Amino acid sequence: IGANASSSSQRLTRAVMLAESKMAEFETGELPLTTAPSGDFKPDHPAFAFTTKIDTDSFEAYRVTVTIT
Repeated sequence: IGANASSSSQRLTRAVMLAESKMAEFETGELPLTTAPSGDFKPDHPAFAFTTKIDTDSFEAYRVTVTIT
């Protein structure tokens, strides 16, 4: 059980780091807020993929959701 928990913990930690990295790309303007890209992290992290969703509210504030799978 310990090895599985450790592996799951490492995978979760990696997924969080990848999500933070993708969010930083939006924050710096590397990725425009006009598109909702999806893709993978090959070749560095081939086991992970991402999707994004971008919404705006009545104040034209952006809500960006990044999902890592």
